[in-house]
Amino acid sequence: MERVLPYTDSKIRYGSRYTKSENIAPIINIWERHMLSGKEDTLVDKSIELIKLMFAYSEFYRHYHDLTHLREALSIAEDLCASFEVSKEQTQTTMAAIFFHDVIQHASNSKNSNERLSAQYAADYLGTFTHIDVPSVRKLILGTEGHRDEAEVGKDYDLHSIVNYADLSILATEEERYAKYLQGIKDEYLSFDTEDGGVFRFYTLRKVFIESILAKARIFNLVLDEKLNHEEAARRNMKIELQVLAEMNAEEEVKKDIDQVSEDLYQATEAFVKASNKDKLVGDKTHLAE
Repeated sequence: MERVLPYTDSKIRYGSRYTKSENIAPIINIWERHMLSGKEDTLVDKSIELIKLMFAYSEFYRHYHDLTHLREALSIAEDLCASFEVSKEQTQTTMAAIFFHDVIQHASNSKNSNERLSAQYAADYLGTFTHIDVPSVRKLILGTEGHRDEAEVGKDYDLHSIVNYADLSILATEEERYAKYLQGIKDEYLSFDTEDGGVFRFYTLRKVFIESILAKARIFNLVLDEKLNHEEAARRNMKIELQVLAEMNAEEEVKKDIDQVSEDLYQATEAFVKASNKDKLVGDKTHLAE
């Protein structure tokens, strides 16, 4: 897949990374609609909290889990809540979960998943948001770890369904957007795995993820997906990606074989040179014994 060039339109700086300015206003508007309790003294205080959150989503290594992903997920979740007439309280819970679901995103986390760290961060962060159901927010964020099979809820849906739908909708996007997503995920991973073979490890892990999603009976909730039909588009994209990954893995295996041959040749040459130098040294010293 072709490498996606950096954004070339106007940008503003948040934290240590440039980000598209078109993300900022929609995120602020959604924050004000759902995260403020309406009390006069909350606007400034809670807006400061939003700035902190934006800094987190603007870290230099974020090539996909950034403000663009946040804006897109928030917009989808808000539309679903409105379309299905979700209550104000449950909508606030859902939107809070989306705001924090990727606040911690570090490809090298091993002992604790990003989802668990994000859930804990949200629980600590939302302590002063007395109108938000924080325990439920935490559960919703934890639910994005692995993403459940939506067939489990049958012909019904819940807040987990909405969060999953918003988070995974990128899988059902058009070809160009999907390609940018893949490049972003790859660049994000390689920001942490800088050792030799990092690309090969990424392809391997990505294959495991795609196969785990395709193995589900339903990726997107049946009720929520009646109009958009993301299910079909997502499965088509991921099956194509698996074919590409197989080709990429084959190329990497060939490169590994070539690298191994090169290393073996280098080692053999080095051993030959050392042996030759040793023989020469012994020959040079034989006159001392005459």
